[in-house]
Amino acid sequence: MKKIKRITSVVLALSLLMTSVFALGFKTYAETRYFESGVLNDGTYTAYYLIDKDERVLYLTGDGDNLASSPDYPNAESGPFAGRTDVTRIVIEEDVLRVGDYTFANMTSVDTLEIQSNLLTDASMSTKAMSGCTGLRSIQGDSTLLSTDVLVEIVKGAVNAFTGNWLSLAMNVINIGKEGFTSDNNLENEVIAALVDDYINTGETIYFGEISDATDAYNERISNPCYYEKSFHHNYTSRITKNPGCTTEGVRTYTCSNCGDSYPEPIEALGHTYEESVLYEPTCTKKGVMEYDCIVCGDLKLSPIDALGHTPETIPGVAPTCTATGLTQGKRCSVCGETLNQQETLPMVPHTYSYSYNADSDTYSGICDNCGGILSEFDNDISALVSAVTLGKGFNSADYTAQSYAAMYDSIVKYIDLTDSSSLAYPQYAVDAKTAEILTKISELAPYLEVSVTAGAGGSATAEYNGLQNPAPQIISPAFGEGVTLRAENAEGYTFKGWYEIKTKRYLSYDKVYTFTVSTNTYLKAVFLSNATSTLTITNDSGQIVEQISKPAEEWRNMSSVEDLLPSVPYKYGYTNGRWSYNQIAVLSELRAGRNATITPAYDSLGVTLPKQPVSPDGITPAVTLTYELVNTGEKYVGSYIMAADIPDASSVVEIGTCYYKGLASDFNPLSFNLTINNKTLVSKYEGINNEGIYITNINGLTSKYNWSARGYVTYYNSDGKLATAYSNQINVIDKAAV
Repeated sequence: MKKIKRITSVVLALSLLMTSVFALGFKTYAETRYFESGVLNDGTYTAYYLIDKDERVLYLTGDGDNLASSPDYPNAESGPFAGRTDVTRIVIEEDVLRVGDYTFANMTSVDTLEIQSNLLTDASMSTKAMSGCTGLRSIQGDSTLLSTDVLVEIVKGAVNAFTGNWLSLAMNVINIGKEGFTSDNNLENEVIAALVDDYINTGETIYFGEISDATDAYNERISNPCYYEKSFHHNYTSRITKNPGCTTEGVRTYTCSNCGDSYPEPIEALGHTYEESVLYEPTCTKKGVMEYDCIVCGDLKLSPIDALGHTPETIPGVAPTCTATGLTQGKRCSVCGETLNQQETLPMVPHTYSYSYNADSDTYSGICDNCGGILSEFDNDISALVSAVTLGKGFNSADYTAQSYAAMYDSIVKYIDLTDSSSLAYPQYAVDAKTAEILTKISELAPYLEVSVTAGAGGSATAEYNGLQNPAPQIISPAFGEGVTLRAENAEGYTFKGWYEIKTKRYLSYDKVYTFTVSTNTYLKAVFLSNATSTLTITNDSGQIVEQISKPAEEWRNMSSVEDLLPSVPYKYGYTNGRWSYNQIAVLSELRAGRNATITPAYDSLGVTLPKQPVSPDGITPAVTLTYELVNTGEKYVGSYIMAADIPDASSVVEIGTCYYKGLASDFNPLSFNLTINNKTLVSKYEGINNEGIYITNINGLTSKYNWSARGYVTYYNSDGKLATAYSNQINVIDKAAV
């Protein structure tokens, strides 16, 4: 059927009056007319509406600067003006981009729609925009703006196609469109009705061109033998007019047996029908080639075949012996024979000797358990033995008990003349046994320790050792593990306070007679307090005495505060905000009454993580590790030594502590110093065994003047009932950059 050409515009009248009103703006208009206004927003564009209540006109517009668009509404009842009967005319201003679904739905009183905007397609004016506007009779607009498609969609959306209103409105539209015809404007209504009726039923586009062309096309259409009941009823038969090939489409043509109308339909290409064959066989490492030949058109193509890959098999290894090398296990391809994993040579294994010793000649011999070879000279390492001998020779006999030093020296003398050449006569196990013997004797050395005893004003003291009474002041040198008994006597007017350890700043006993086992250098003072005085003791968090102040009660009565007597609060690892915790009134009340008082510090926890405890190597010997932390306060260093210990239940512990040694930085190099408990060291002794196994010594006032060494220790009775010491690692503090 011949296509009817479509023109894209009709000539409609413009509504100049309303455009002028909007040019004045809403404010001016509102001052002269009664109106209603509002906003429609689709999320991207905003449209404004104004209803002139007097003229019953609704205007849809933008703000003058931006395009406008009304949103889609889900149904006719949800439209913003649904059911209103107070509007008879709708004007869509020129800056409106789109009118959405159901915007003017069910406005049955509207009879005129004027479009001033450039709505060019049916997508810009929704078919559902005018749904239910059954009173619409006239559509107006500039023919350069209004699209015929839009016009038709408005008509379709406004009323049902099978009502009289449809025909009336459609004829009205055609009548308006007659002004655009180039021929006689007096087109008969019957022809218009026929054209419109034909559009309704066939979907053909209403034609607004030469009227003679329109009527000719209509007459041609209705004269077609397949056109009846206002639609076409063709009787098509088909035949193949072009056969399809492997890669080209064919054509099936359908022809109406009544009117000869026809249309083509493509037939899908058949595709190739290939026969395949192997052109080149693949190997383990090379690809093959497959050939494909189409039996229909002879098309030829090639495709690669993946390489097969190797098929590995194991090459057995050969174990090495003490007389021959061996080979590792390898791999090769069982198909092509290529080596995949090269075998590597394994070195000969050492001989495994069984040794015999001739005590008369002090000679050793060995026979290999595997090959039977005889060994009379031995390749060994005597460096550890030489180091042990050198270490033992460096000890001073005056520092140790004669018995323990002689036992060590006897072990050294037996091996002191060993040389590289003579060592060839000793197997390694014999050398190691000699080394272990010397080191054991060194560990069993019983050092003489220093015990200093003094007495403060108000009394006297004696130290009983080795059956002798030694009046204070006195320095005695008992051996490690020996016992010492101290006795104190107070003068009249004084009371014995206790045995104060000067280095650790603790009272070790409050008994006048105090017996203890010497395990470290110890410096004790018998402290006596005047009965006419009371003492303020200031301690750190762990009980060490920071300061003691004794005054007669009368002097305490004349004091209103002890704040000026208090030193700075000691540093404490893992805590902050240190302050002295005491009740001023309560402390002074005790002191004024002649009784002693104690002040201790309080801190806030920082929640630090403590070091992990070590593990005892045998369930008897304590295991000890030492770490430290230094903090630069700007004037000096403060910090802490943190000792983590595992003390088995089987260990009978005598003392737990940390020993220190300091010397002028210019003279003392900690790296060449082996710290032990008998080096006349400072010692911090801990009270009792901590359940967590963590012991902390807080330190104050480290400066760059001194270098330090520190080492944790546990003194305990071993499984033989002998007093022994287990040491931690040694920490050396060198070159502190204190300000």
